[in-house]
Amino acid sequence: DSYVWRSVSMSFFTSSSFLPRPACQGLNEMYAAVQKQLETEIKMREEVEREIEVQRSMKTESETAMQLMERTLHEKQDTIASLRRQLDDVKQANLAMAERLQTAEETGREKASQLDMMTISQSRLAADNERVQEQSAALQERSVAAEDTLQQLSMRYADLEAKKAATDADLVIERQWRLSIQTELQEERTKLQIANGELDQLRATRTRLDQLQRKYDDLQELCTDQEQTLVELGSRLQLSKKEAVDMRERSDQLKQSAWADDKEVTNCRQCESAFNVSRRKHHCRQCGMIYCNACSDNQMVLAASSKPVRVCDHCYTLLLQPAVKKS
Repeated sequence: DSYVWRSVSMSFFTSSSFLPRPACQGLNEMYAAVQKQLETEIKMREEVEREIEVQRSMKTESETAMQLMERTLHEKQDTIASLRRQLDDVKQANLAMAERLQTAEETGREKASQLDMMTISQSRLAADNERVQEQSAALQERSVAAEDTLQQLSMRYADLEAKKAATDADLVIERQWRLSIQTELQEERTKLQIANGELDQLRATRTRLDQLQRKYDDLQELCTDQEQTLVELGSRLQLSKKEAVDMRERSDQLKQSAWADDKEVTNCRQCESAFNVSRRKHHCRQCGMIYCNACSDNQMVLAASSKPVRVCDHCYTLLLQPAVKKS
């Protein structure tokens, strides 16, 4: 601008130096007016430049503010994204907690049903225990009655053996008594077998109760004592049974003997006396051999006969051996 102004001034002075004075005064006036106008425009331009500078500074500040706002906006967007992720995590945690709560409720219902089943099992166990106690008491009473019966039978058998030793005339009565005693003994054996079966059932029930509940040790000791008593009774009855089996084996051995032919036998098998009209032949109904009247003058009830029949002295002795051993 100053360069333009100088060039204009120089051209004006150069041109004015060659003009006349009135023209120079008009030019001077024009120059003054132009100079004032130029100064005014320069001032206006300076004001415009200052306003432009202010606007530039304001623009810079606005750009800085915009940058700050953009940064803040990005930060807030990041914060919102993180909050959304946290919200999703919280939702997932709530869903997981709801599932766990549902599982816990189902587990609680299952535990409640199991508790009800355990209560029912406990009541059944108590009922089974009472039933076992009743069976044990009944079994104890039966064992006591069996002992009394065995004692009575032993006393009767002793009396019968005394009567047999005292007189041979009461032998038939004694045999009948012995048959009755054997019948009663067989009945007692049957009762004992029934009692043993009940005892086996009691043992099975006791084993099951021991597995479920171990609070009934006193009842187990009582059952053990009863078992020992029954074992002793069983051993005694087994001895009697063995004797009966031995008697049967001897009887079977004697039965295996063939029936002797009258034509082939001429002498008594025991005393070897010759048979004649006065000494007749007699068959032993046990072994089947032929004897004289003196060697076979014995009467005894056999398993194959319901009435006393003739037996030889040897078979009579064999059949009476179990009774003699017991006496």
